[in-house]
Amino acid sequence: MRLPSYALPAVLTVACVGSSDADARLFSAINRGYYEGAAIALREGASATARDVNGNTALHNAAAGNRIEIAILLIEAGARVDARRGLPLGGMEETPLMWAAKQKSFGVAAVLLENGASRESFLFYGDAIAFARESGRQEIAEFIRTHKGRR
Repeated sequence: MRLPSYALPAVLTVACVGSSDADARLFSAINRGYYEGAAIALREGASATARDVNGNTALHNAAAGNRIEIAILLIEAGARVDARRGLPLGGMEETPLMWAAKQKSFGVAAVLLENGASRESFLFYGDAIAFARESGRQEIAEFIRTHKGRR
């Protein structure tokens, strides 16, 4: 059974670490693909670098859901394109580009690469290309490899 696109990041909680109600509203808007809600949350004080309790940034969630316009909004508001997912006890350190690769989010991958995301920013699987290939995503692995974004 295929989940609807708005449900893809539903497993991610919107409870945010050390943050405001605006941050929680930002994550909720991103998970629903609601651009205007994300913009309002940022205007009301949400941080573009906020993290949820799982260590995911808002940009990770935008990448997971292929929320291209929201990814651009977050980057313009100061989100770090190479932010590593940080979990307590040394969890995985995936970047938003890794999440875009895993979800076949070509649009967000392009936005991230055009804004300077590193292809070589992951420790366990190697780089974003290896991560995509390891996830069975050959097409996006090739896209990331050949994209003319900043290097």
